[in-house]
Amino acid sequence: MPRHADTIAAHTTPTGPAEPTQAAPAQHTTPTTKRRTAPAFWNLKAARLTAAITGFLGMVLFILAPFLPVNQTTATLTWPQNKSVKSVEAPLIAHSPQSITLDVPFSAVHAMKGQKDGIIASTLPGQSTQATRRGLFVRVSERTVDVLSRDTPLVTLSRSDVEAAHNGTIHVDVDKNGARATVTGLSAPVTYTSDDSHLRPITMGIFSDLPLDTPQAAVQNMKITVHIDTRFTTEPTLVKLLAMIFGVLCMILSWIALARIDAIVQPTPFAPTGYIRADGTIRSHWRSFTALDAVVYALLIIWHFIGANTSDDGYIHTMVRVANQDAGYMANYYRWYGVTESPFGSPYYDILQGFAAANPTSPFVRLPALICAIITWMLISKAIIPRLGEGLHARKITTWTAAGVFLMFHMAFNNGMRPEPFVAMMAILTWALLEKSITTHRMLPATAAVLTAALALSGNPTGLMAVAALAVSIRPLLHIIRERRPHVGLAAQIGPIGASGFAVLTCVFGDHNIGAVMEATRVRGEIGPNMPWYREVLRYFWLSIQTVDGSMSRRLAVFTMLFCLIVVTVVLLRNREIRGALPGPSWRALGITYGTLLLMTFSPTKWTHHFGAYAGIAPVLAALAALAIGNTALHSRRNRSLVLGAMGFVLAFSLATVNDWWFVSQYHIPWFDKVPQIHGVEFFKIVMVVAVIAFLVAGWQHVTQDFTETKEPSTAKGRERLRTLAAAPITVVAWFTVVFYLLSFGKAAISQHPAYSIAKGNLGVLAGNSCMMADDVLVEPDPNKGMLKPLPHQQWERIPEDNNHIARGPLAGPGTYNFEAWGVPDRVQADPVFVQQGTAGTNYKPEVPPTKQSGQPGGSEGGLDPNLGVNGSRAKLPFGLNPQTTPVLGSFQYGAQHSAKLQTAWYSLPKADPEHPVIVFTAAGRLKYLNVNSIEYYGQPVYLQYGITQPDGSVKMLGQVLPYDVGPIPAWRNMRIPRNVIPPEANAVRLVGEDTNLDPDHWVAVTPPRLPHLVTLQQYVGSSDPTLLDWEIALQFPCIRPYTHYAGVTERPKWRITPDRASTVNNTNTWEATEFGGSLGITEGLSRAEEVPTYLKDDWGREWGSLERLEPYGTRQPGLPKRATIQHGTEKRSGLWNPGKMNIG
Repeated sequence: MPRHADTIAAHTTPTGPAEPTQAAPAQHTTPTTKRRTAPAFWNLKAARLTAAITGFLGMVLFILAPFLPVNQTTATLTWPQNKSVKSVEAPLIAHSPQSITLDVPFSAVHAMKGQKDGIIASTLPGQSTQATRRGLFVRVSERTVDVLSRDTPLVTLSRSDVEAAHNGTIHVDVDKNGARATVTGLSAPVTYTSDDSHLRPITMGIFSDLPLDTPQAAVQNMKITVHIDTRFTTEPTLVKLLAMIFGVLCMILSWIALARIDAIVQPTPFAPTGYIRADGTIRSHWRSFTALDAVVYALLIIWHFIGANTSDDGYIHTMVRVANQDAGYMANYYRWYGVTESPFGSPYYDILQGFAAANPTSPFVRLPALICAIITWMLISKAIIPRLGEGLHARKITTWTAAGVFLMFHMAFNNGMRPEPFVAMMAILTWALLEKSITTHRMLPATAAVLTAALALSGNPTGLMAVAALAVSIRPLLHIIRERRPHVGLAAQIGPIGASGFAVLTCVFGDHNIGAVMEATRVRGEIGPNMPWYREVLRYFWLSIQTVDGSMSRRLAVFTMLFCLIVVTVVLLRNREIRGALPGPSWRALGITYGTLLLMTFSPTKWTHHFGAYAGIAPVLAALAALAIGNTALHSRRNRSLVLGAMGFVLAFSLATVNDWWFVSQYHIPWFDKVPQIHGVEFFKIVMVVAVIAFLVAGWQHVTQDFTETKEPSTAKGRERLRTLAAAPITVVAWFTVVFYLLSFGKAAISQHPAYSIAKGNLGVLAGNSCMMADDVLVEPDPNKGMLKPLPHQQWERIPEDNNHIARGPLAGPGTYNFEAWGVPDRVQADPVFVQQGTAGTNYKPEVPPTKQSGQPGGSEGGLDPNLGVNGSRAKLPFGLNPQTTPVLGSFQYGAQHSAKLQTAWYSLPKADPEHPVIVFTAAGRLKYLNVNSIEYYGQPVYLQYGITQPDGSVKMLGQVLPYDVGPIPAWRNMRIPRNVIPPEANAVRLVGEDTNLDPDHWVAVTPPRLPHLVTLQQYVGSSDPTLLDWEIALQFPCIRPYTHYAGVTERPKWRITPDRASTVNNTNTWEATEFGGSLGITEGLSRAEEVPTYLKDDWGREWGSLERLEPYGTRQPGLPKRATIQHGTEKRSGLWNPGKMNIG
């Protein structure tokens, strides 16, 4: 077997890690000899001078980049527009403007003479959510004229005094310095002053009740000016652009000069890298390709198509898509008032932006993560593990352990659009370059490592891992710099390093000045979540609770890594080395991990998805741990038992949670909603028993080891087999986990078929179905069209009761009692959702215990209709059901409770056809139902009975079926019965049910059955309408266009697509909330949501999410507000320019 050269060039110092000290004499050439043969035009002196000058010049240019001027696109809204008082909409992504100025002449008040009250001008429609609390209003009442901003009265005048005055004006200024108001034209001047900058109103346009035929003379002097906050819509000036370009050129020249210096001073590597063949030649590890490599690459590709996505995929997907729609910059789209993503995100988000521009479908935009994963494994297997020593690289158990742990991390964390795969790759690349520099005594790899570390950090705060790699390598690098100083000097070595480190500022500040980035950082920090370093324990607390962020997959990966870390730490502290591995790189692996654990405490958020950054270092620790365990267990049965028990404990703790995944990824996954078990026996208990037995055996072996002879295998092959078996627990757990994931998602894809799944969506893209889930969600455009017709010649009750002179109709057939048209509560509140703190997307507060939070789709809350319905009901129906044609009966009763029974007339059922795959009836209350897994849940039974009509007109009943219910309970929703569960010969259906629970909270309300006419969501919404795609689901709808923004102004979304209700209430509604600068500030400010009936094709019991139509609010003016005309301009701003703090809260 070829011997790894690094093993002959290592020594151990008493104070630190081992380093290569000396290679074979024949391989070492002195700098003096090389310098004599260097060309005169490119000798050491010229190279030193070039490296120093270009390095420091590049560093200075990069440092100047944040402070150099930028060109800002300005935006101003003025009103009235085009000599018309027509209301206009202009939703601000920052919610509040930089400033707003109003001049309202008294003549505008005169123009409202025909109205007792009304709005002269406001920044929000009067019907919007918390309108006066959020907006600015100039309004009249019967007695007063009021100006108020955010519920703070600025001016209150007598309306009669204003109407009696002439040529008066109300002038209001609201900006970062507060609010000021003056009134002229009255007998006494009126003034108001406040220094509260929070008075800047949320502005979605200018809205007015002024008649459209208001004379021009009445509003001639009326002017409202809104200066829109566009501080992030900037681009570099020519000076800044040239500085960054020249900085990059200088850095490249300094690298070339440094490479020349390396070639002169260190013409051959200080220590050879690679395999030494029998003939003495060296073969690079990069030329090898093993069966393990093939397995890893194959599994990565398979997982790319069938595996789970990450929590923020939809979030990032929308950000990069909107940035591609000429938004001007990459905004944090869903929160924080649209501030820029800088200083983090670039360059990885820029790469994603390019991929999304070419093809926005999931398999394509996630290709960068797959590429990063492949490169990461290549670096681990071809650079890091060989560098650690022959003992590590030659043993298959160590490399297979590393591969298993690497796949565990990638599958659990990194199969999406989050930057952790990029960080893991850049961190391991940084370490590989540093090891290359330490091994060869050349500085170019270390200089490149500084650049890769900086890029990792700019990609995400978890890039601190790469900084940790730099920190633990400083000592050997300083020795190399000191050794080369007599020949090279310091400037030629430090200059290129400085340029490389600061080059990342071109990514962070390429389009923005430092003032804008600092303001974005302030906004994110004040709104949060933003946790101090000493709350890092929360990250592990979130991992320990039974949520998707503390799921089995995440626990297995993280706690396996921590177990390996403990093993390596104990062995290195005790023995100073791991036999078979070089001490220096081993200690550095330990230092990188501990350094990352320490530096991660400074990350402002404590989400568990950040653990994905360990995908590079964790496999290395696992390989070292496998080697260490094999060595120590060879001589001790006790140690073998301890390892088995400890790994069993890790596995048991990891299994004591749900096997949950984000959004669509969880469809048909086994145990997604409960602890893994079989026949009620939970797996973690079985594993824990095995672990306890192993610990007891280890204790017995420890007590008796002085009296028991330890026998080792007599042959080398036997000893190697024992080492392999001893290290096997980590390997077995890792690969068992990988296989379990593959089987789980393979089973889910097969079981879910032909319904939508992750695999179907991704593989469908390859077949040309690029719209993914939008082609599998079916929409019922008009539920009134699908109503079934009652069969003729039936008897149903027509006797008016309680002065209700409208017949109850076929919904109340013979035998129906206590189901009445008025048997529906005034308002139906859905049961609250259990909110567990710590799930990604929640505004977590660690001191707040798990709570319950309400929320339901728009229109499902019911209410009272002022007009009587077709059967005398006043219930307000959801989904656009017309009460003039849709009867409703309910068992809700005021006062004393009585049992109730329902039996409708028979309705004609057309023959089954593919266009009508489901029967639906709209209901409210607590009904007995089937969940998505066809398990019955308690409630008051309402069955759909089916039968065959007889020659005499009667119906022979064939059977009955319980409907699927996707909730929310007890709000209005659509109960579903798949058409294929009803025999094809059945041609009649009816509803039968009863309410025997006298609890006032248990009641039932129903409408007649219908056969919906369905179209796909893609056909219904299309690709042109602006849509609010909630961040949790956006990746699955690549053909739906997210609403965009430019120069501080957004489009008004016409639709909203949400995930399932629990996720909506727990995650997206929370994260996108108005008070946090979220997207809901725009939808709540401009529109009212009405849920449109939707169904997941072939998975009728699945609550996939919802589609909401966003109906815009109007004013008393005819028609809806029109899109405002915005005046754009360009201003040159200095690097330190900051127009003041944004208005948050």
